[in-house]
Amino acid sequence: MKEKLKEENLLDIPKEGATVEGEIVGQGRAAAYVDLGIFGTGIIFGREFYAAKDELKDLENGEIVSVKVIKIDGEEGYVELSRHQARKDKAWDVLEKKKEES
Repeated sequence: MKEKLKEENLLDIPKEGATVEGEIVGQGRAAAYVDLGIFGTGIIFGREFYAAKDELKDLENGEIVSVKVIKIDGEEGYVELSRHQARKDKAWDVLEKKKEES
């Protein structure tokens, strides 16, 4: 059983600073909630929500998003996430890849 979980990366708990994917499951006036599967529910709130609010308002429940883990044991048991930082990291990765190709 443990081998099966390892094959499917189900034992790889995301660490702070890691980029993961999750499904939007709800939004409020100042927060968005992301289902991270067996790792629980994540929340984008505070300055992270306001940094990405224009993009988040266009997302609907069920859409998959890339987010960066800010804090594993956040407030009220949520994993604290950043959509804004995940997008910045992805942009840097694209630039680095293009630099390597030239």
